[in-house]
Amino acid sequence: MYVIKASGAKELFRGDKLAATLKRVGLAKAKIEEVVNKVKLSLSRKPTSHEVIERALNYLQKTDVAAAARYNLKRAIMQLGPTGFPFEQYIARLLTAYGYDVVTNVQANGFCVHHELDLVAKKDGRHIMIECKFHNSPGLRSDVKTALYTWARFLDIKKAWEQEHGHTKEFHEAWLVTNTKCTADAIQYARCVGLHILSWRHPEENSLEKLIDQKKLYPITVLLSGNQMLFSKLIRAGFVLVADLAKVNLNELSRRTGLGGKRLYGIHQEAQALIKDSSPST
Repeated sequence: MYVIKASGAKELFRGDKLAATLKRVGLAKAKIEEVVNKVKLSLSRKPTSHEVIERALNYLQKTDVAAAARYNLKRAIMQLGPTGFPFEQYIARLLTAYGYDVVTNVQANGFCVHHELDLVAKKDGRHIMIECKFHNSPGLRSDVKTALYTWARFLDIKKAWEQEHGHTKEFHEAWLVTNTKCTADAIQYARCVGLHILSWRHPEENSLEKLIDQKKLYPITVLLSGNQMLFSKLIRAGFVLVADLAKVNLNELSRRTGLGGKRLYGIHQEAQALIKDSSPST
């Protein structure tokens, strides 16, 4: 059986590939085999990769809410779009949880030109310029041109920073943060010049998805009972993380969003169930 990918290309359905993904989200071996078999038997005659994801997600949602969230994470981050601003807010919240002081939308004078920075973070005397590169389509990667651009901006700003009193002894860094993968050339260049990349599956031990999962900092878009319009209204009201949604009562949520009804109740219940299921005591 062939599966049609998002690019239009065809590839053989590989149960081992799906199994490897399910293993990464924490499913036990017996459950992995069960889900792979159910997905394979339920696919249409000409399935798409999207259909494979949907079928697997449907089974996980019924049996393991936390695993479903992890499985849906990459696509959920893409749903923070279409613009990159919600992604920048999300990354700011993520880094804050790891002890960074983060400021968004920073205006900075470089030595040569003026810059608008996505994020500036500080921790342990380190002053970090962060470029966020958001992709809302599967298969897109940040390439070496993005890495070159980020590093060039950093060098201009770093030269200006070093002219300021009190900065000369601080260790300055540049980060490129993206929700998809980077090309091999981008990673090679970054390693060569000292640019830190945080992306999907990179670096291996502290990649974006691992940092998210370690502290259960799931974006609200992992919740399956929401849609793009609802997510947009929630983000505008300050609800970026599932934890934000779960910790307020329904009346407060309705007051802050101006929404009500079964859909708001449903997404609030799902958020609370996910946080409970993801807690260390479970």
